Amino acid sequence: MKKQILIGLLGLAVVAPALAVSVCAKNELVTVVLDPSIGGNSYTYSNTTGSWQTVFSYGTVTGISACLTTGGSYGVANQNIDAVGGETLGGNCWCKMTHPMASAWVFSNSRSFCASDCADVCGYRVQLYAAFRSGLFGSVAP
Repeated sequence: MKKQILIGLLGLAVVAPALAVSVCAKNELVTVVLDPSIGGNSYTYSNTTGSWQTVFSYGTVTGISACLTTGGSYGVANQNIDAVGGETLGGNCWCKMTHPMASAWVFSNSRSFCASDCADVCGYRVQLYAAFRSGLFGSVAP
């Protein structure tokens, strides 16, 4: 009986590695894992162009910002926002990831001086806040 259990355990140990998953990808395909639980290391921005970038241990995420009249809920994506980035039409700051993939617009905050700090706020929130990254990373369409 002991011999059968030992052989059974050895057989399981030999079979278990065979269950590993192998992934093949074409040469032109890039696989990116955007994990909202991993915070950024630093960020830069330009309120003039409405652009921002946040550096993570796994790479750099870049995006754009827009100040619109349409408001929203913090960290929640809106697929219906029609903006190109850099708008200064209102006091509601929206952020969008453009690289490595495009996200939907995600609401950041409302303030009367939106145009002077929206890109700064986007980069900052992407670097430091997992809930905001979840909204941004989770709104990427396949």
